Amino acid sequence: MKHVTVMVGLDDLAGRFQPCDSMILSLLQGKQASFTNFDPTGLLPPCRDYWTYPGSLTTPPLHECVIWHVLKEPITVSSEQVALWDNPVCRMVDNWRPCQPLKSREVRASFQ
Repeated sequence: MKHVTVMVGLDDLAGRFQPCDSMILSLLQGKQASFTNFDPTGLLPPCRDYWTYPGSLTTPPLHECVIWHVLKEPITVSSEQVALWDNPVCRMVDNWRPCQPLKSREVRASFQ
């Protein structure tokens, strides 16, 4: 099984995540939508530098089976966009884990 976790920062002024708004709305309303010529790289910041390290799932069973990639330049969304995900169909509650000690994990950078 593969997991994809996306963490974004809140930015009420920028709204730079707007290319996903229509897709998110369609998904949350249970509708199907076709996206022709959709380039997901348009959702990424211009700077593609990142850090990576081995870690764990943030929710139970907390298995240490994840390779985390953290962008140097964050992707931001507005409070309104986060509110789209916080609804009875898709509850965002207790879906996090406190920071854990680094232990012997090695953090690597894609940049110098």
